Amino acid sequence: MAISTISLPPSPGLRELSDEAAVPGRAWLNQMAVHPDVRGTGLPRRPWETGRTWAAGQGTTSVCVDTAAPAEPLVAIYRVWGFEPTGTIHWEGKRYDSVVMVRLTVE
Repeated sequence: MAISTISLPPSPGLRELSDEAAVPGRAWLNQMAVHPDVRGTGLPRRPWETGRTWAAGQGTTSVCVDTAAPAEPLVAIYRVWGFEPTGTIHWEGKRYDSVVMVRLTVE
């Protein structure tokens, strides 16, 4: 199983943490969860593609995501999906920073 959620516009909390979240027309990929049994199968791409299609239909021009900086495999996956790092944020209560990544095209 793989699921994802996208916010349009990004939440107020994200807009406080990152200027990237305040860009007009930008959506935020909030969560991506993949069951360990299906990791490496390409299954996570399906909910991302569905969410991206929905976001494009809403007039979104770009999408951001943040992920734990130490989670290098996730950062690598988002790079394959066309996201580029733009900075970092720090969520309250976390011991690590998160990498903010943007994909300038939705399609």
